[in-house]
Amino acid sequence: MERSVSLLADMVLEAAVVVGLDSLVGEVDLGSPDGPGWVVGLTEDDAIAVVVSTGELAGLPGVTTLSRVLDSYRAVVTAHPECSVVAAISSWAFTQAAEWADCSPERSVVIVVRGDEGVVGIWAGADLDEVVEIGTTRSGADLTMPGDIHIPEYVRRCTFQVKGIRWLMRNPGYS
Repeated sequence: MERSVSLLADMVLEAAVVVGLDSLVGEVDLGSPDGPGWVVGLTEDDAIAVVVSTGELAGLPGVTTLSRVLDSYRAVVTAHPECSVVAAISSWAFTQAAEWADCSPERSVVIVVRGDEGVVGIWAGADLDEVVEIGTTRSGADLTMPGDIHIPEYVRRCTFQVKGIRWLMRNPGYS
């Protein structure tokens, strides 16, 4: 039986390098100049903390850790490669990320396609925008009966500053 629904694995995904959050920008191996377009920083417990384009990293000093590059202008949604495109772009996670991104022209959304073996690729930019515009205006229904259910997740980064923590610890009476 032939599959009639597009999966995230079928989309044009951009390559990504996966590194630890404590990696230095100068040590990130991007391979050839035509290599991956994205860098995904993972925490010690394998959670995605940051997704940055290689162009954004190019202008940074090599001694900068990836944890200092937390991007406040990009919402990150993670989804399994076997998740249907319609399920991904009509999910709660993507809806929340898109609403946040719509508040400012500088903001954007990326979908990190991540399977059991790791990050498969990044879906972003004009291709994602076009599918969202066409796919959600025609129909938001996915009439296929999926086998395994994969629910996309909205990745939220904590933006609380360490300086503030230290200050409050020195001044416990402050509220």
